[in-house]
Amino acid sequence: MCFYSFTVSDRAIPAETVAGRSRSRTAPSTETCINIQGELRRLSFAGSSVWVSPVAFSPVDIELVVNVPQLSQGYSDKIAGAIASLLSPTQHALGSSIRVKELEYLVRSLQGVTEVVTLLVNNQAVNLAMPNKYTTPKLEGVTVVQVDPQGRSATYHTGTGFGNPD
Repeated sequence: MCFYSFTVSDRAIPAETVAGRSRSRTAPSTETCINIQGELRRLSFAGSSVWVSPVAFSPVDIELVVNVPQLSQGYSDKIAGAIASLLSPTQHALGSSIRVKELEYLVRSLQGVTEVVTLLVNNQAVNLAMPNKYTTPKLEGVTVVQVDPQGRSATYHTGTGFGNPD
């Protein structure tokens, strides 16, 4: 993915931001980004600047324990979908941290979740900072452990970030 930021004159006032990804869903090469930057400069109006920077992805695994009225794959699907939506590149601001309390609030607000007991981001219960301002999270997987009122539990995995396939 490339991040294109158009700025007005010499002032660092973003006027337009465009993000793109290759058809193969991989990050374009540096050469491709330079070519895109040149084409955008050619098309831009007088007094504008064009900056192109590749966007880096930071892998993220979410693990949580929730209390639910009954064990159901449906609850885990809703939880994983809501987290994926929140952390998608179109919703999550480039370079901003993943906040544990924000994720807890999101999950707790879903119908059927009565309590978020624990929530870990990359095996830690602290906010996850992105390494730079052009990094966005890439959700690798969500593990949801559900506990019902009788104390029974079930674990559901969603995503690709689990275990070694070999």
